[in-house]
Amino acid sequence: IFSLVLIFILMFTGFVAVSINYARAFQLKNAVANMIEENEGVSDSLESVVMDYVVQNGYTAHDVIPEMQHETDPDGRDMKWNRVMCINNSDEALYPNHCTVAIYKADISNYNYLNDTKNKNVFKDNDGAPSFGDPSVKRDYYKVITFFNFDLPFFRRLLTFRVNGETQIIYDFAACNGSGCGIQ
Repeated sequence: IFSLVLIFILMFTGFVAVSINYARAFQLKNAVANMIEENEGVSDSLESVVMDYVVQNGYTAHDVIPEMQHETDPDGRDMKWNRVMCINNSDEALYPNHCTVAIYKADISNYNYLNDTKNKNVFKDNDGAPSFGDPSVKRDYYKVITFFNFDLPFFRRLLTFRVNGETQIIYDFAACNGSGCGIQ
């Protein structure tokens, strides 16, 4: 009975630890995505704000992140992401591509991925018909990746998990001179 109780306590403690770490990584991902949306994109000033937030919350989980990622959605469309920011708040800051927070930007050549009725992002031509080509308005789309570790005393970091999230599409309406650029 003692062994069963001990195993149950270890399993419960592991579940609670993973849940808490996942919640922290999810909260960090959401905070960074909100910062990007409020800042209307990624800039040097955003990097310092995100780094301050990461340091203030004592967040050090990290992993190696590539410069570019390719994903295929369920409809078979390819989406390319280019890394624009890698924020590192870990002891392994000297190693390249180790990120505590990674921010990717959608490749501009694949913006037709964002212009479909399924995503409710339809641009209209002057005659009112839907247009799936590139509109005149500049738009950006970002992906934020954060991490959480599963570590045990004596074994240290056993596994690293990723938490992904994407921002809303960020439009630059200043380029439209107040016309709205035909966005529905």
